[in-house]
Amino acid sequence: MIGAPFLAVAATDEGVEAARTRLKQHIAFYCSTPTYHAVLTHHGWDDVGTRLHQMSREGRWQEMPECITDEMVAEWAIVATLDRLVPELSARTEGLFSTVLLDLPADLRRDGDWVAETVAALQRDD
Repeated sequence: MIGAPFLAVAATDEGVEAARTRLKQHIAFYCSTPTYHAVLTHHGWDDVGTRLHQMSREGRWQEMPECITDEMVAEWAIVATLDRLVPELSARTEGLFSTVLLDLPADLRRDGDWVAETVAALQRDD
């Protein structure tokens, strides 16, 4: 089983907060699509999907992330500074996936040394 959790990661707490804000936009887009409303229903957030779908039909894309709470992000994403990514990711995905896809932001993907160290650390945690 391959898992690809949402990630809000950065080197600093300020960077993590900016990543969380960007992720809210991404999640809002998904949640505006009726196909994904079952996930919202599972968590008791039905009204959010209905509201986001209506907002998308009205072209209110910039307002949509305001509907995504920090609680929702915490439920669906790994939110961590770089030094905390491996333990947070390991704790949240243990026993769920045999492989984890790291959908990293471009600036982190370009840091080959960090990527190699992170992948090695995740493999050691197995």
